[in-house]
Order: sequence, then C-alpha cells, then structure tokens
Amino acid sequence: MNVLITGGAQGLGYELSKQFDTVHVLDVALPKKPLAHVTYHQIDITNDTSVREVLEEIGALDILIHNAAVMLRGTMRCSPEEFDRVWNINVRAAWMLTRHASLSSNAVLVMINSRHGLQAVVDPGMYSFTKQCLSVLASHVRALGYCVKEAFLGPFDGGVSRTGYDADAYAQRDVLSVVDASLLVHKLIISPAQKLVFDNEKKKYFFE
Repeated sequence: MNVLITGGAQGLGYELSKQFDTVHVLDVALPKKPLAHVTYHQIDITNDTSVREVLEEIGALDILIHNAAVMLRGTMRCSPEEFDRVWNINVRAAWMLTRHASLSSNAVLVMINSRHGLQAVVDPGMYSFTKQCLSVLASHVRALGYCVKEAFLGPFDGGVSRTGYDADAYAQRDVLSVVDASLLVHKLIISPAQKLVFDNEKKKYFFE
C-alpha cells in the first residue's frame, strides 16, 4: 500500500505515518527523528512543478492524506499576503495534489479538516473559510467517483492548535493528544464511514 501524507514531518502527519508500512511525506521541513519506513520529500507543496515531479517519482497512490495546514488567528480582515499563504496551503495544495496524483483503482483520499470547517466562525475567520472550502473540494472530488473521507477534528495537541497561545494559556485548554487524534483518523480510513466529526457541544466524536 502506497501512502502519501502532506505535512508529515511533525504533529498529526508524523503520527499518521506510523500507521502504514510504505509512506511518502511531503513537507518543507524534515523531522527531528526520521522514521525508517518513511521516504521524506522536502518540497514546497504550493509549487506546481515540484509537486508534479515528486508525484511522478512516487507513482500510483492507494491513500492520499491532505494533512498540511496553517492557522491564522483573527477575523477575515487579514492582509493579502496572509490570505494567499493560508489559502495556498490549506486549499490550493490539496486541489493541486489531487489533480496531479496517480491514484489506484481503490484509492482513498483523506481531507484533514477541522470543527471550524463545519460552520463559519469569526475567529479564526480565514482558517474557517479555507476549511469550509476544503470540504467543498472534497464533495467535488467525491462526485467524480473517488472515495473521499473527511476528518473534522476538534482541538488536539498539534502545531495548528498551539498557534496564537502562550504556554500558560495553552496549558488550560482541554485538547486530545496527537497520538489519539491520529488513531481516530486511521480508524476513519479503514472504516466504511465517510466522515469523522467532532461535536463541539457534546465534546465527542462520531462517525457518519
């Protein structure tokens, strides 16, 4: 089984890469502790030429996990440069990878989304907007006949969740461990469910 994960040098992507035997990771950085069974490709996933070249090298994929994302706290009133950065990583990169990827007949595409992708929120406004757009992309790819799964995750101990918090404030948050988050996503991948959803009111996950 040939698996590709974006943003797999740390956090959720790193933990997810432990769940499979043959893994390719696309990331701008390399992990502090590389895993022996993982091939790391240090590239900018927003660069069309780099993405196309590495996907040709990797070959047909059985699982494609769009995990890479950046957080931007605050409202939609961000700068054009901030808009481009968040949009290009959170949405455009997923579209581009899906467009260029060679997928096996039973391939599974996984969109790592967020509870903020389920409805519009004022803060983080730009992040919420891009995650909603990622879900729209998932629907369109699914309409083409592909198996697409979406993980609408709640707070977990990763880089995205930590953005904008100092150490003391973050310590007060009730977050899932990144290992447990990765196990939930893996369960989604191997299950017949299409979505993993965090219920923000009940503070529980369910599959649908």
